[in-house]
Amino acid sequence: MKFLFLFLISLNLSATEISCFVEKNLSPVLEFTEEVAVGERISIGEIDQFKFYLKSLNYNQFEIEIYDRETPSRQYTEGSGENLKWTLWSREVLLNINCKSL
Repeated sequence: MKFLFLFLISLNLSATEISCFVEKNLSPVLEFTEEVAVGERISIGEIDQFKFYLKSLNYNQFEIEIYDRETPSRQYTEGSGENLKWTLWSREVLLNINCKSL
């Protein structure tokens, strides 16, 4: 019973609350706040042909994955929970993703 209790506590401690927002052409289009456990990959949302995912690599390192269904291609960015950003600037669209741990 003690082992189960300690295991559940350790799972709770390994989760980090992170907030992300997505802008399209400088206008906010998605806002997202959720707890992410280490190793967990969650969907942030999608805009047009782009799907966005967030993965916790460890308690303070995160990865954003951007899947472009039209091309098809994937882009990645990694960083700390303090400052995680990705930008796409093309002739058609300007997309920004900003994430911070809370």
